[in-house]
Amino acid sequence: MSDLDNKTFWITGASSGIGAATARRLAAPGRRIALTARRRDALEALAEELRKTGATVEVHPADVTDRQAVLSAGEHIAASLGAVDVLFSCAGDYEPFDATKFDSARIEHTMRVNYSGTMHCVQAVLPAMIARRAGYLVIVSSIVGYRGLPNSSPYSATKAALINFFEGLRFDLKRHRIDVSLVNPGFVKTDLTDKNEFPMPFRITAPEAAQKIVAGMEKRRREIHFPWQFTWTMKLLRVIPFPIYSWLIQSKVAK
Repeated sequence: MSDLDNKTFWITGASSGIGAATARRLAAPGRRIALTARRRDALEALAEELRKTGATVEVHPADVTDRQAVLSAGEHIAASLGAVDVLFSCAGDYEPFDATKFDSARIEHTMRVNYSGTMHCVQAVLPAMIARRAGYLVIVSSIVGYRGLPNSSPYSATKAALINFFEGLRFDLKRHRIDVSLVNPGFVKTDLTDKNEFPMPFRITAPEAAQKIVAGMEKRRREIHFPWQFTWTMKLLRVIPFPIYSWLIQSKVAK
């Protein structure tokens, strides 16, 4: 028996990439899965595929930046599938950043999707989890949230905010018996990373990422990070003095 058996999962950002791959990895008899993203057609196709595993799967399209739509989706999921046991929050957006075309509206959009969108999803499930004294929040961030990197400042900032927020929230929720896992991947081949025009070391596929994520969820790890060759390098860069970090980035990464 797995700790994830007979649970209700809500997966956001489920139409492609890590979200869809993780849904495929979690699908199994006795599990109930709600899929959310903006594209209904992609969700319906995935749901049809997942039902063949014996899982109960429903589609609840919503834009995570629309707070009321997310709260409404959460209510419908709870009414149909039962209270959400596991929120897998994966919806996100990314555009390479060009400082010479600084656009505060685009930066704000990235924050609305990646940060505020996550908060909307958490609000939709957290009150019921606290009332039950049970629940599990799995938040997809990124290792780019460890330190500022060239060409990705808006995206990196949203991921740094998620890491900081949920590291703190974990302490607040412990007494309510609610677990929090932060997923901090390196480069994963998705539609978003396909926008990059630079070499991406140790990039893995979305199914490979999903396998590592679910293995970490089984153990309710506080942080699920991969691939280790890259993430431990980034963890080291997180703690070294800034002058050394600046020299390394300027010499190896910055254009």
